[in-house]
Amino acid sequence: MTPDIQDYITSKMSSVEKFLQVQADEEMLVDFEIEKSAHHKKGDVFRAEANFRLKGIMHRGEATESDVRTAIDNVKDQIEKQIRRSKTRRFELFERGARTIKKMLRKNNND
Repeated sequence: MTPDIQDYITSKMSSVEKFLQVQADEEMLVDFEIEKSAHHKKGDVFRAEANFRLKGIMHRGEATESDVRTAIDNVKDQIEKQIRRSKTRRFELFERGARTIKKMLRKNNND
């Protein structure tokens, strides 16, 4: 992997880190893999794969494109989408629990 591609990956994945809200005492593991395949009829094909592990939750993205930078961008987009979906799901569960508690308190106050 060339230093130029490594810098590109670092810049793209640093934008993903802002979604994760990593604390100073937490450990985040990131695995990024680039593979070049020349067996296709239309020339070189690049496969990019990334795995993020934080707080026991795994976020994974994989893309196959004719350009390595496009593959990296697609992987970044997939991981951001997973993180957003996970955050939304956690917030919705929190809200649902809060509504349930509020209903229980209202019911107890009315009795």
